[in-house]
Amino acid sequence: MLPAQVQQVHYLQAHLHTFEIATLVLITVVVALAFRSVIAPLVVLFTVALGYFVTLQILDRLAAALGFALPEQLRPLIAALLIGVVTDYCVLFFSGFRRELGGGLHRHEAARRTVLTEGPIVAVAGVTVAAGTAALLVADFELFRAFGPALALTVVVGMLVSLTLVPALMAILGRRLFLTIGNGERSAPSAHEPSRAIRWLADTVSRRGGAVLAVLFCLAVLVPASLPLINMRIDTSFISELPADDPIRAGARVLEDAGIRGAVAPTEVLVEGEGVAGQRDALERLQAAIAAEPGVAEVLGPAQNPLPDGYGLVLAEDGDAARFIVILDSDPLGAPAIADLDRFDDRIDDLAAAAGVQDATVAVGGQTAIAAELAELTRENLRTILIAALVIELVILCLYLRAFLAPLLLLACSALGVAAALGLAVVLFQGVLGNPGLLFFAPFTTAVLLLALGSDYNVFAVGAIWEEAGRRPLREAIRVAMPASARAISAAGLILAATFAMVAIIPLGLFRQIAFVMAVGLLIDTFLIRPVLTPAVLTLLGRWAGWPGRRIRTSPQPGDSPEGTTEPPRAEAAPVGAGAVGSPDGPGR
Repeated sequence: MLPAQVQQVHYLQAHLHTFEIATLVLITVVVALAFRSVIAPLVVLFTVALGYFVTLQILDRLAAALGFALPEQLRPLIAALLIGVVTDYCVLFFSGFRRELGGGLHRHEAARRTVLTEGPIVAVAGVTVAAGTAALLVADFELFRAFGPALALTVVVGMLVSLTLVPALMAILGRRLFLTIGNGERSAPSAHEPSRAIRWLADTVSRRGGAVLAVLFCLAVLVPASLPLINMRIDTSFISELPADDPIRAGARVLEDAGIRGAVAPTEVLVEGEGVAGQRDALERLQAAIAAEPGVAEVLGPAQNPLPDGYGLVLAEDGDAARFIVILDSDPLGAPAIADLDRFDDRIDDLAAAAGVQDATVAVGGQTAIAAELAELTRENLRTILIAALVIELVILCLYLRAFLAPLLLLACSALGVAAALGLAVVLFQGVLGNPGLLFFAPFTTAVLLLALGSDYNVFAVGAIWEEAGRRPLREAIRVAMPASARAISAAGLILAATFAMVAIIPLGLFRQIAFVMAVGLLIDTFLIRPVLTPAVLTLLGRWAGWPGRRIRTSPQPGDSPEGTTEPPRAEAAPVGAGAVGSPDGPGR
């Protein structure tokens, strides 16, 4: 097992820089295309590089000061998370800045107004993601707890760099930030009209009948996708993570073909009791019963001892203990071996009694038993962490939206999206690819990150609707805010999904599972939950969406903004949910 661990570190270190460079190239291309600019992506790259350097320096200093080592698996996640969130926040700032410049403002005033309108959204979104990932601190397992502060600090640094450096660079560069590719001219800051499809979707989900159909459609997609999660197996094998052509994995296949894969880490069954070594016949019957259990390839024990009174390897010298060496037929740290051992452990006392072993206790140990305990710890900690994350995100959203019912249901929608992504991962990796299970790092890290980032997009999407709902009935607020924010949310979701998908460059099973779950989960959130399920749920809630407050209403009142128009935000009074997110060419307000 140790050679496999060493080989994993080798693969990670050998491909980490390739992953980082490829991700930065991807972000450069996406931002350049989004803004048709050669300068905007350079600003993003500079901001990401600075944030990444600061994050790694702080984490290394904290690790040295507190005396702990950061898991190697954290480095790609830190890079992907920082690059993704900083790019999203830059896109948001650039969009608002271009809109303000398009209104004829001087670059300094345009930057100031952009910070006043978009800054609160970035701050709340960053705090939301950081608090969600910090929920890992409630885990009982020390390894899991180490992930929480590192991921939370990564988001906080990214948020602070975005809130300080990006506005300063916008104020310095002005229109030069949008220097057009090709002809060297500065692109004219202008707003794109939302597509007909987006307007149609907003109009449909803002009507009760359309909202019912939208919710039913989403449930018909997400619930079946979530069901395979019931069959998720937790895998702890280091060998199964290695590439198929790796020599260590090839050696493991030789043992597997011989039916003795478990020989690299045998399981031990220890029978203890006064004079138990004298019960040779009963011990031999127990050995035969163990050998007949599913998943057992071979058992070494008292039956192989050539001397009637010989002691040593399988019989204790004092005669008070006997040991069986159990070789399983599958990877001893894999999910199948863990399942076999769990069944075997449940039956071992009955097997001993049936064999006639008297006045003795039976215990099962070895690396497979440790792996089984780790798998169980993962399941228990995953439940605890997700409950803590849901509570934290609920509190933040309640404070941000000044409501309870809507945040509760919106978080339920996000949780359903997370379950669907994990369920699809079970289908792909356990079903199609035949993997023994999901690596134990993958479920808890992806679930927490997706839940936190889903709440982040709740701030983007629902905050825009909430702002409009302060000036018009809910249905009109959805019809105005959704088209205005759709392009930016879509761009942000695509950027983040593509960033995490690049983690698959690292040729280890763990990172490919993380890449798949994160990319699929973010795409589900971006193109199904936010534009379809979220506004449909708000429509069905009606005025109860703002409960216990009375912000939300369904009928017009004197002084409401005419349908299809918005009022410019007042810099001196930024309400909760202010600064609706817009398209890459300008957020609607």
